Amino acid sequence: MIRTITICCLITYAAFANAQLDTLPGFKFTTTVVKADDIFERYEEYYYSRGKEIGLDFTSLLDRFIPFNFIQQNSALAGIKFKKYGKSIGFRLAFGGNLDSFGDNPFLYFSVGYEKRRQIHNRWTYTRGWELYGFGDSRNDRDENGLGISRFYGIEYNINDKMFVSTEAALQLGIQDGFPDINFNIPTTLFFNIRF
Repeated sequence: MIRTITICCLITYAAFANAQLDTLPGFKFTTTVVKADDIFERYEEYYYSRGKEIGLDFTSLLDRFIPFNFIQQNSALAGIKFKKYGKSIGFRLAFGGNLDSFGDNPFLYFSVGYEKRRQIHNRWTYTRGWELYGFGDSRNDRDENGLGISRFYGIEYNINDKMFVSTEAALQLGIQDGFPDINFNIPTTLFFNIRF
């Protein structure tokens, strides 16, 4: 009996307190009905989810038509990126080399890592991630080798849902010829990418 009276008092007090707070300025209790479709809409996949992407460095091709005077480009460098996305995180693999005089002055670059993508505006996306890299460079009488980790930041312009153009900057921490090496690489290359 005492238990029943206590429960009734608590229910009455809660109802009274709710009615009093509704009349005070700034306090209002509301209930919101959420449809199941609205909940699942937040978790739907992005247009790039579960897809593969391949990108080619086309800076040297552009350099033939539009001279980039701010940086001396070696027109024989080639680069390829491959990405495979899950829902929002992608695995990436990149490699490049010097095609002009491969036998005399080789340059090779290889990296593997992951990236995340975030939409900035309708056609613009921002990427960031980590990758492990290694390179060997014998151009211009140099003989340099290096390994390290890189934190990169990129921006992409989506021409449509299958094609986009991208560029990246990277902070690289590594070892080059046995010595610690820190580099910040500004965006100097443009990649033309295709999703499939």
